Amino acid sequence: MVTNQMQQMHTEYQQQPVYKLNGLIQDDATPFEYAWLPPGRGDDPKFTKALLIEDTDMERMGRSLHPDDIVFVRTDKTTPVPDALYAIVHESKVMIRRYVETPIGAAFTADNPALSGQLISPSKVTIVGHVYRVFSDFNNYGN
Repeated sequence: MVTNQMQQMHTEYQQQPVYKLNGLIQDDATPFEYAWLPPGRGDDPKFTKALLIEDTDMERMGRSLHPDDIVFVRTDKTTPVPDALYAIVHESKVMIRRYVETPIGAAFTADNPALSGQLISPSKVTIVGHVYRVFSDFNNYGN
């Protein structure tokens, strides 16, 4: 027997495949897990992929990404905008970084203060998508 609450949950949430970060650039990537997440404006299966955060590169005080957070990335949005998060490929590794404009030029940087000095030039990366939704036990936000 299906209760009204279960029916409501299934109309508000959809089971989504969640990939590890490198799954963003692998054509035949296998989902790491499946998660029940609410659909969002801007979700387009052709251009959207849910990714699992596994490191602390983007942790900081306040709004940040934590291990086990899930981020949604739009692969058709690759033009950087200041202070937005992007999935980038740098030295064959997919990572999430913030695009910033500094006095010495634009760069991608980690939010974690321990890594904030590691500025990556936009000329040394490939932008593979814009992070526009985050699901976290700490906070949920759209970026």
